[in-house]
Amino acid sequence: KDGEIILLAEQAAASRKQAGQYRDLVQNIQTDNSLSRKEKKFKIKELELTERRIYDEFISTFRDAKKTAKQ
Repeated sequence: KDGEIILLAEQAAASRKQAGQYRDLVQNIQTDNSLSRKEKKFKIKELELTERRIYDEFISTFRDAKKTAKQ
């Protein structure tokens, strides 16, 4: 049980790190003057979807671990 908690904590930290990297990329896109507004919007939307998948994956893993712990 303690091992599962440690793994979840590690995955949470990795998810936060990845999400932070995506936010940094968004900031870089926003300040990139070589891209049009349309290009920026498209690229940012793609990154937001990827970031959302990261969080969804963690939430799914957390819920699965929670179910396993109850059994």
